[in-house]
Amino acid sequence: MGMIRWKLKVVMADRDMSAKRLAELTGLSYGAIIKLRNETPVQVNVSTLTALCNALDCTPDELMEYSSDEN
Repeated sequence: MGMIRWKLKVVMADRDMSAKRLAELTGLSYGAIIKLRNETPVQVNVSTLTALCNALDCTPDELMEYSSDEN
């Protein structure tokens, strides 16, 4: 069975983006950004994903990676 790897922390680091700045750019709370950065979410609202992609100038596939057991 495969799994999704959440890569927000990596994308933020690649763009030298702080949680505070990302919160400002997305309109999400600082606490929400910290939680999204540190934990793989069970579900992500499309508007949240859109806000993250806009603020980080990335695509959803840069924030998520699918890997199968066969690797």
